[in-house]
Amino acid sequence: MNVRHLVVALATLAILPGPSPAREAPVYEQSRLVAEARGLKTVRVENARGRVRVIPSPDGRLHLTALKVTTSKSSERITELARETRVETSSADGRYLVRVHYPQTRVVRVSFLRLLRGELDVPGVEVRLLLEMPPGLTLELDSASGDFETGDLTGPQTLETTSGDIEVRGAGSAVRATTTSGDVVASGVGRARLRSVSGDVTVEGARGPLDVQTSSGEIEVSGAADSVRVASVSGDIQVDRAPRGLDASSTSGSVTVAGPVGGTARVRSVSGDVQLELGPAARRTEVSTTSGGIDVRLAAGFRCDLTLTSTSGTLDASVPIQIRTMTRRELSGAVSGGGVPVSLHSVSGDITVSGGGR
Repeated sequence: MNVRHLVVALATLAILPGPSPAREAPVYEQSRLVAEARGLKTVRVENARGRVRVIPSPDGRLHLTALKVTTSKSSERITELARETRVETSSADGRYLVRVHYPQTRVVRVSFLRLLRGELDVPGVEVRLLLEMPPGLTLELDSASGDFETGDLTGPQTLETTSGDIEVRGAGSAVRATTTSGDVVASGVGRARLRSVSGDVTVEGARGPLDVQTSSGEIEVSGAADSVRVASVSGDIQVDRAPRGLDASSTSGSVTVAGPVGGTARVRSVSGDVQLELGPAARRTEVSTTSGGIDVRLAAGFRCDLTLTSTSGTLDASVPIQIRTMTRRELSGAVSGGGVPVSLHSVSGDITVSGGGR
């Protein structure tokens, strides 16, 4: 195994602390490394904190730029932290590894008097990485609190961070991005699986199947060209279109699909409202809520067998329909002569269907 350390600073910018002991000024130390990429299949970066940006290489080699940022009121402590923080690279079996090693965590004891005097010193250090690599290689990024940004890569990507944000632009292969409290932004991607717990997820121009999930964050998808699968617990879901199928679920958030849905559609919500437009290419559709309302618009000339059921909500079908069943709790019939099955069910929410016709 070949192991190298980025220990020589080729460019160093230092902003030293001023005369006031209460002032903290960061010290920047920048190092660069160039490595051959022949025989490599995967590049993996492990950086616990600090932003990581990955873009295509201009010459087919690996270019790594590391910017070390150290903060403390003590110049001695800055020197110590900088010395103990290192970037290590290694390669073996077609895999190139970049790993940032940080100093072990130290216990900081704070007195109330020092806090009042503004004498508190909480030293910190992070390493920000810029990696330029051949775009077709597989990329793996791993961090605790660092942010990720990738652009115009054609190889598969797996990005995992705990509290950092993730941004992916122009991905040519499958993308798997996971964060806990950070936001996820993706544009111009193919097949993608995006996850966040409390962060928002925004996707624009997905060419392949899309799978998005968050707990308390909001989801916004625009320009999808394939199937869309979205799920949120308390966040709202907004989709402008789903031409090859839709699978959406929410607990207390609303689900809104402004443009036409094609293929099979399945939408579930507990207390959130559902708004949906069914296009000419729509197939079997099932929408269910507990207390949320359902509002569905049919494309002109859309042929379907429509069934509306609600226990205590109202039923309103403002479409040309040949009624088969009409009770207080159920309304069913053929729209434009009948066709694909469309089932809309709510326990206590109102159901409205509009559009259709010639």
